[in-house]
Order: sequence, then structure tokens, then C-alpha cells
Amino acid sequence: MQKITIFLASIIALAPFINSSFSKIYNLNIYIISALFVVLISLITVKIDKLRLNKYDLLLFLLLDLFFIILSINRDFYIFLSYQFLIFSLFILLFTYGKSRVNQFLNVPYQMILLYLFFIFISEYSGIIRNILTFSRAAVAGNVLGLSLIFNFGALVVYIKSFQENNRKLFFLAIFLSFISFIFFKTKGPIVALLISGILIRGISFKSITTISLGGLVLNHFSSLSIFRAQTEGASSVETRSRIYLESFNLFKNNFFNLNLIDERPFLFHNWILESYWRIGGLAIIYILLIAIFVFYYKYSLYFKWSGIYLLTCGLFSFEIETILFAFTIFSMLTILESNINKKALLNSE
Repeated sequence: MQKITIFLASIIALAPFINSSFSKIYNLNIYIISALFVVLISLITVKIDKLRLNKYDLLLFLLLDLFFIILSINRDFYIFLSYQFLIFSLFILLFTYGKSRVNQFLNVPYQMILLYLFFIFISEYSGIIRNILTFSRAAVAGNVLGLSLIFNFGALVVYIKSFQENNRKLFFLAIFLSFISFIFFKTKGPIVALLISGILIRGISFKSITTISLGGLVLNHFSSLSIFRAQTEGASSVETRSRIYLESFNLFKNNFFNLNLIDERPFLFHNWILESYWRIGGLAIIYILLIAIFVFYYKYSLYFKWSGIYLLTCGLFSFEIETILFAFTIFSMLTILESNINKKALLNSE
């Protein structure tokens, strides 16, 4: 049941990035479906007796969620409520006391994630084929950036598993998943985020930087080929983002003490740090410091801490701030759980 719960939490974290696909293909709302699954599993498994986390874990998580509430309060009430309901429900589901084998390290069900990627491919099959043949992202029912993010999330999980088990087959599977995401969706942002995460996970060294740099050069070469380049109108994505960043800096000149909590964003920032600063001014520095503390404190987490970092890295290139921080907030819960379980398993093994 623990594997199913962890898989469910991971998929719900990625829900905003696939909601468009579910809505257009199946005429279903991913948030309602997610809530039903969480409630169903909670009714079966949850016994509210004791929380499986200490007061410091609880305080840090509550602060991260508080900032997420502040930064997403301007969303439609239905979306805002859905986010918080899912976060609260998963918190209860993940941290209520239950018997667990604390002598075993947390086993992330990457096979389930691969099955989920296969389900996405089957669902979007016709649109993916048209996008490959006609170079039109609009042929895909869902958001191509979001779908690429999910595929590269799967690649990240498999990549971590590969060096954890010293398994070359899994390493090449991770490369394959990332490569086909580029073929299917013709977007580079999530792949760049994956390459950056790969450097950070293995540690900054000459070998890791050289390997990842070669990967970046290969990606840049393929993206220059017409067969891999999506048809777009107007300026390129790099030019567009450069212009947006310049406009953002103009907004920030006198914004340190300003709050824009309920105001509509003047444009898509394509960068969660820039938008958080525009929304809450200097308070964004506190939020970034909390994230830094979170990253360095939970040293026994591997999969979900780096999944959260990967999401935040993706959010530096694109996506709305609410979707990125919703996913990160859920991955922060999974990070706390993974770190605590692995720490206990390590102590019991000594």
C-alpha cells in the first residue's frame, strides 16, 4: 500500500501538467479524479493516531505551504481550493501513523511511473504522431511543455535508480525517455532542467560537467534540425523569454516592499523566482531561503528532493508559478517522508 500511496502522491503533484490532456481527451477533471482516489485510499488506510514527523518537519512544511497559499491566492477559488484540499489530504495520508518496515529504505515504484508514461503516450498517440509529421504542437491535446516535464521526470527517477543500483540498462532507459520526449513534444526546457539536475545529483566535477555539456550540445544540434523544430510564429522562445526578463526587471525597480497578491500578472513571467518577487516583494527572499534549508536539511532523501529541485529548475524556464509550487509542495512532503524512513533504516542497519 505504501508504494501505491507514494505513486499516487507523485502523480497528483504532476496533475496540473496533464490536466489539459484529461480535459480534452476524456472530458475529465484531473483534480476531481485525484481527490476521489485520495479520499478512497484514506478511508481504507488512514488511522489518525500519531503523525510520522517531528515538530521541525511540520513547521518547515507549514511554512512552505503558507508561502504557496500566499502565492496562489489569486487563482480561481476552485483551483485554489483543489490545491489545498489535495495537499492537506495527502499530508494526512502520508504522515498518519501506521506500521511500516523502518529497517528498509524507501523503494520508489519507478515501474508504475513508466506505466503512467505509457498511458500518456497511448492517450496522446494521434496528436504525438501528427506533431512529429507536421511539426505542430497544437496537434497534441495537452500542454506539450507539461507532458515533456512529466516524461523527463520519469527519466530523472530512472536515472537516480540507475546509479543507485549501478545499472547501465536503466541509465540508457533514462536517456531514451528524455530523447523521445524531445521527439514527441519538440521542446527543450524540461530536458535542460534534467541535465542541470543530473550535474547537481552526481556532484559538480569535471566528468559530470563534461558529460552533461555533451548532452547539451547534442540537444542543441538536434533542435537546430528542421525535423525536430516545432513550427512557431514570431520570435523564438529564447528571444521571447529574454524580452520578458528585461520587462520583469523594469517592474522590480520599486517593488521590494510591494505586494501584488490578487492582481493579475501583467504577463507570463516564465520564471517562478521573478514572479514570486513581483507578488510578495522582499518576502520572496525568505521563501527561497526556506527552500535552501529544505534542500540541505533532508540529506537522506534522494528521489523526491531531487524531483522537487527538477521541478523548480523547470520553473525557471517556463510554467505558471502556481503549478510549479503546487508540485514542489507535494514533493516536499514526499521528501520529508523519504528522508525519515531512510534515516531510520540506516540507523537500524548499523
